[in-house]
Amino acid sequence: MSLRRVLSQKRRRARLSIALAPLFFVCLLPAIRVEAGTDSPRTNVVLLVVNIMRADHLGCYGYKRQTTPAIDSLADESYVFTNAFVQSGYTMPSMMSILTSLYPDSHQVYDAYKDELSERIPALAELLEKRGYRTAWFAKLDLGHLLPRAGFGRGMDTLGELGFQMEGRKKMFKWVRKNSRHPFFIALNVRHAHSPYIPLAKYLNVFSAGLKKLPIETYDQYEAAIYRNFVRQLGKPGSSIYNLISPETVAARPEIFRGDYHPDKLAKIYSLIKTSEQYKMGSFKDETYFDLVDPQNPADLEAMIANYDACLYGVDREIVRPLLDILRREGVYDRTLIIIAGDHGESLGEHDIIGHGFKFYDQFVHVPLVVKPPRQQGERSDIPSLVQG
Repeated sequence: MSLRRVLSQKRRRARLSIALAPLFFVCLLPAIRVEAGTDSPRTNVVLLVVNIMRADHLGCYGYKRQTTPAIDSLADESYVFTNAFVQSGYTMPSMMSILTSLYPDSHQVYDAYKDELSERIPALAELLEKRGYRTAWFAKLDLGHLLPRAGFGRGMDTLGELGFQMEGRKKMFKWVRKNSRHPFFIALNVRHAHSPYIPLAKYLNVFSAGLKKLPIETYDQYEAAIYRNFVRQLGKPGSSIYNLISPETVAARPEIFRGDYHPDKLAKIYSLIKTSEQYKMGSFKDETYFDLVDPQNPADLEAMIANYDACLYGVDREIVRPLLDILRREGVYDRTLIIIAGDHGESLGEHDIIGHGFKFYDQFVHVPLVVKPPRQQGERSDIPSLVQG
């Protein structure tokens, strides 16, 4: 049986049949509540969501590799939910459910570049902003399924870019330091672990010693491969990007479509694709990667999983650990509610699939959820009850 790649799947507007109230707003009640007659500092809120972070690849969930030492340390003084499930195996509806506490059928935000959150639906950041909180959203802002105009920027007075290689994290840290003397809410969606699972160079070999060396190890190599494949496939009948840009435009812009790869060329190609068609590039990029890396080959699959784990390790080292250190140094750690979760998971060969999408396999929707309440002192508490976000 050949491995099916989850490259593009028809939307299925199913939802999980879990008869429990969504958890995230419940966790945030201490922050939203305004207590009359008290001058005690209000609770800050950090919502750190890591894209495609499956529960069974974290050390605090029993994984064999030490992928997440900072999260594991936080878990030692937190509630760890061992049966947390998201509403979708795809970022856009899942992340919107996290930020609104609504099922996808209610918020109706499914399709990139198309769906937008209704103005009648309040987002979490709006509730906090009205209560005097400073609010920020750090994510890959130009991705169709994380666009601020789709509703992810609702109530956020600061929008910050957080790139695939975690570019922009220093600005995020600066924002936390700057706003630490005020009640604040910061939400992040960190994309670093997303396919093609390219770790930062300094973490590339942290789990891959002795494993096969894959042909794509850097983002420059990845984007060069995308460019070359795009030029080859654009005019090829039957290809997923056939005539995505008109032949007339291609002929009129030889400086883009001829010659060697340059990063500027790929950026210009994106600018020539209609907004309504840009979603096709996500599938095409995966096609390009899997033409070079064969998940049917056990050696390739083992190396891919090692790289995925190295990406999680990079997020832990470059985002989680320094963020927690900043909260401690600024003296606000003990009055900050910290929530770390995945927006969905990832199939790494299970069910004959590499990737994720609109299915409800455990690997797609079972995510880690670690909640450190403010003023929490004590031991880890595992919560086996079924919860959803």
